[in-house]
Amino acid sequence: MPSKEFQGQAFLNQSRKKNTDGRRKCFGLIGYYVVGNLAHVVAVTRISLELMLPPKHRVYTVMEAKWIKIPIEHRCDVDAKTKKNMAIMTEFQIDGNHFYCETLDLSRTFPSTHPAHEPCEEFVWNTFVTKPFADIGMSRWCVVLLQGVAMGRVVPTDDDKAPLGIHLALICRRSSINPGTRYFSRGLNEKSSPGNECEMEQIVFKQADDSVCFSTAVWRRGTVPIHWKSELVSQIADAAIIISDRPYEAIDVYYKRLADRYQNQPITVLNLLRVKSVHADEGNLTHHYRESLRAVKKMFNVKVDMVEFDWHHFLKLHGIEETTEALWDLTDPITNNAGLTTGVLHMSNGRFTDMTVQSKQNGILRVNCADSLDRTNLVCFFNSLHYLRNQCYAIDAASLAPKSPTASLEEIKKEMDANLLVHLTDMYIMVGDVCATLYTNTVAMHTQHMRDMTAHVTTAPSNAAILVNRRIQNQFKDKTRQKQYDIMLGINLKKYFTFSDVKYVCSNAYMFKSVPSYLDKPHRRPEDEIISNSNLCMVAPEDFDYIEIHIFLPNYFRLLEVSMVIRHGQDDTTSPSRMDVFCGTHLDDCVMAYQDLILPRCEDGTKLTFTLPPQISGLKQRNTLYDFEELTTSTHMRVVRVVCYGIAPGSCMTLGQIQVYGTDGRKALIDDVQLGVDRVTRIVANIQDEQTATSPSGDQEKNSTSLPVNNVTPIDNNYFAHVTGGDVLFSSIEDQIATTQDQRDVYVLELHRITDLNSLSFNDVLRLEMIRLKCGLSTSQRDTILIESGYKVAHYDPNNYVFWRDPKIENTIRGKLKSWNCNICRTSIKLRNIGCRYCRLSFCKNCIHNEKLDVIEYMWLFNPSTVCLDCAVRINEQRDLICEIQRLSQDRHVNNETVNEKLFDKNLMPNLDRIFHSPNHQETLLSEFPHAGILSSVATAQTSAPIESILLQEPQHYQDGINFWSSPVGIESVHIIVVLPCYAKINKITLLVDALGYNDQDKPTIRVSLGERLPLLTFMGEWQLPDGTISAHDRIDWDVSDLLTGYDMCRLVQFEVKIPKETKNNNFIHLGRFYIYGQINAAPASSPLNQKQLIQYERVINKKKKSSRVTIKTESKFYRQTSTLDLIIGQGVRVVSGFKILVSHGEQGSLSQVKDLRVGFLTENDRKELISQQVIGTYIIPKVANNTSLEFEFEKNYDNVKIIRFEFLSNYGADMIEVSHGRVSLFFTQPN
Repeated sequence: MPSKEFQGQAFLNQSRKKNTDGRRKCFGLIGYYVVGNLAHVVAVTRISLELMLPPKHRVYTVMEAKWIKIPIEHRCDVDAKTKKNMAIMTEFQIDGNHFYCETLDLSRTFPSTHPAHEPCEEFVWNTFVTKPFADIGMSRWCVVLLQGVAMGRVVPTDDDKAPLGIHLALICRRSSINPGTRYFSRGLNEKSSPGNECEMEQIVFKQADDSVCFSTAVWRRGTVPIHWKSELVSQIADAAIIISDRPYEAIDVYYKRLADRYQNQPITVLNLLRVKSVHADEGNLTHHYRESLRAVKKMFNVKVDMVEFDWHHFLKLHGIEETTEALWDLTDPITNNAGLTTGVLHMSNGRFTDMTVQSKQNGILRVNCADSLDRTNLVCFFNSLHYLRNQCYAIDAASLAPKSPTASLEEIKKEMDANLLVHLTDMYIMVGDVCATLYTNTVAMHTQHMRDMTAHVTTAPSNAAILVNRRIQNQFKDKTRQKQYDIMLGINLKKYFTFSDVKYVCSNAYMFKSVPSYLDKPHRRPEDEIISNSNLCMVAPEDFDYIEIHIFLPNYFRLLEVSMVIRHGQDDTTSPSRMDVFCGTHLDDCVMAYQDLILPRCEDGTKLTFTLPPQISGLKQRNTLYDFEELTTSTHMRVVRVVCYGIAPGSCMTLGQIQVYGTDGRKALIDDVQLGVDRVTRIVANIQDEQTATSPSGDQEKNSTSLPVNNVTPIDNNYFAHVTGGDVLFSSIEDQIATTQDQRDVYVLELHRITDLNSLSFNDVLRLEMIRLKCGLSTSQRDTILIESGYKVAHYDPNNYVFWRDPKIENTIRGKLKSWNCNICRTSIKLRNIGCRYCRLSFCKNCIHNEKLDVIEYMWLFNPSTVCLDCAVRINEQRDLICEIQRLSQDRHVNNETVNEKLFDKNLMPNLDRIFHSPNHQETLLSEFPHAGILSSVATAQTSAPIESILLQEPQHYQDGINFWSSPVGIESVHIIVVLPCYAKINKITLLVDALGYNDQDKPTIRVSLGERLPLLTFMGEWQLPDGTISAHDRIDWDVSDLLTGYDMCRLVQFEVKIPKETKNNNFIHLGRFYIYGQINAAPASSPLNQKQLIQYERVINKKKKSSRVTIKTESKFYRQTSTLDLIIGQGVRVVSGFKILVSHGEQGSLSQVKDLRVGFLTENDRKELISQQVIGTYIIPKVANNTSLEFEFEKNYDNVKIIRFEFLSNYGADMIEVSHGRVSLFFTQPN
């Protein structure tokens, strides 16, 4: 055993490329549950063998269970409510209240013939938490957890027929269908199951060498099975019983459940509630109980009757002996008539070979009081005495029991074997305490009468103390304990947890392009270094300007996040400082997610997680004006392209693991968020007058800069609703578009004209956006044009031009630019000089616009400003442009989904749940969608099924043109690259002809190439289809096993499909299905580095830094009202190179972490007046672990800067209720 344990540990260490965190000894697994960034393994760590059932079935009571927390790869956002409720779940009362057996089905009465791993779900308590195991076919790894008590004791005897003694066993199984606490789980629930429902089974057996004689008695206990509840109306009085308006609704479901379990045995209800004259509420409940039995008899053929016995009242009047005598007089005829189940289990070599049933119990007694607790437990105990006497006689152990079947209480005390009586009493005390603990969180009351049966048990605890404690528990703990029940059983989870469907989607991902390596002749798969979690980082060759990573995901997803693990040695500048990210369905239709994304410097092994923008993820993000990228989200993403660059010259780039997260493409539910400016919402708070200074702290200077409530509250969409008169402004552009065939050219010409003319302005980028929408270009088409033209997309985003300007600084700037001549008419303005608050220049009264206007670019709204005539034209043009953008965006939203996208959903999405089966033989189908996929897009007719349809199974119903792919008319050739789900040796390719069939004019020739990665594909041959006409739905096979000898590691198959060139040019390509068959091979294993490679690797890792970053001493002022931080630089500091932020999380975890951080600088004159403000840029702070230090370098050094201003614009929780700002400092870089 130790050697196997050692081997297992070594295997884990090797397979995960790193050491495991340790070992935990456990006796069984209860389940597994993931919340946020933690997986919880529920393990049994201490057990007690309380019962042994024949022949050798060990029944263990769980004495201790541990919730072992395991950090998982994805750091999922978890809110405070989820954290709190997960902590509550881990306190669920498992210890001492649950039991299991790994070899015998305990969920059914003894002796069950069902396998242990096929239990009756009614009594299983870990079904929900074992679901992750069941989903992968490993449910047997977990124990079947039952709630209640399972106890067994052995009574020695002199009987030669029972050399091993007489065995007494008691099992109390608690139903899981209506779980909960006293005031949350009474009567029937929506599943028609009563609260606190238990099945009791008392077993007596004796075992000889080759047989076991046994006897069992079974009964039920639970609350009254109608719809009712209790409410505490007083701190002292009993809870009020409230009967539902529809008390008998679906009650037949419960009795049918009993009838099915007990094969339609008669049911007798023993009702222990007080009579109406003694307790009105309980009497009324009894009345409805009787009526419910009448009602259920009319619903279906069930044998059910009721007998009543007011235990409390009878006991009060007559004492315990007369009360038990009266009870037996009532119940003995019922139980004797029902009888017992008795039989013999025959064994050979310690195993059962056969079973002889001598008698079967034919009647079920169901006992209830109000709570199914104290009265019920006492009655069950006293009835069990007569059960036990009859069971002893049934197995020929009469010497242990009273002779008379009607023995009195005193006779039982004297005549029953003392050990047997002690064991029975102990068992029922335990059952009472466990049932009471699970229901009320206290031990049982009124147990002294049981304890009086023998002198060998302790005195009962005080009933009064228990009563007080029970009331406290009910009032203050029941709600929390009910949460535990619900969460453990998977009930109402949305009420307790904020769920995220985000998952790691790179498992089994494939890198379809080779990645250059610095190491000589590397024998390592790029997936092992870039996708898998490896101790080694990927090292690129020296002076490679950029490295491209191309990932093909194992299925279609809605992508939400991308992560990079920063890897480097002593010199952190070997890791890339910039990254581009593209995502798409195919390689050539990828949408830009990030361009020139800044990667901060940080410690080796730091994981940076970036939320993908709305055009990829569909998640809302901060926008001042409108959604520049639109929410054109697709759930069909499968290709991810990452470009890393930005390292020091003469260096080798080091790369760590790249991870992608998303949700299932089939099940993703995307919020119906309007596109474009339709998402623009109103500014929540009015910007205060710029002359009024506000300070959150008393020690702040009175003349300090006034800041707005600028937590990225976007501008109200209604703000532009009144704008009219845009037709004249846009008419020239519409005329230009109308006279141009290629509308793309219009946008490109205007782009180059504006960009080459001068530096971009707010009006320029708005005008370009309006032209794009007029031309019908999508945001991804626009981004492609900008990237191909060598422009940064962010420079053309109007949102980046709109930010709040400090009015005091603007006032100073206007003072510096003040002149004595009007800047329009050049007249003298010495007597009256009016400054324009937009362009900051001076004008005469006649050249100032007659109305004050809101300055949109400065975010000066609801407080109109004085502007000149020229600026008034610019501002009005901005408003007109934004209004037109809004209208055009709304039109695009209506027609957003293309025909091909609809056909994709109709034809392909139902197949995404298919499971890939991989038997290792020559005829494995390798090309079945969605496990196989298409790498690059292919020209497709508007009404055609998508190109992926060529990988589907044969359709059940053939319809021309709808189930098959076809190209547009006039297309003569296409290239189709199929990505296989695994490495394989291809043996056969089959073409299933579509519904059109082929003739000599449209019959294709097919050239086939294959390989492991691009760009290296090897041409393997040309597939000539048979001569003559080919009928629809024919199957054509091509055996390539001999042709492809030696090509055992194929992942890519390229089909070049051509049709004959026709003069009429009206033919098109059409295909049915391609089936690729072959033998699956294991992925090539990466070999460890040899000595030469290790030296090369260490040379890069141990390279010393060429420069260091020195922290600058600053004074800080934080404006809590506006989430803005000013760092004031001291005397003697001339250069600022960047900033460092120590990221922190608040109560909401990473949800509260800052996401968007705008950085700018302020300068001052000799009189220490602020004279200018400039935005350096807006930085995306990646999601990282708490207390992670990130260093961002500016694109250039800044000299003579007085104040660096940081505006905390947003967090990862999509709100600004809590933004954890962290600790920010400045640095300058100096050479070493």
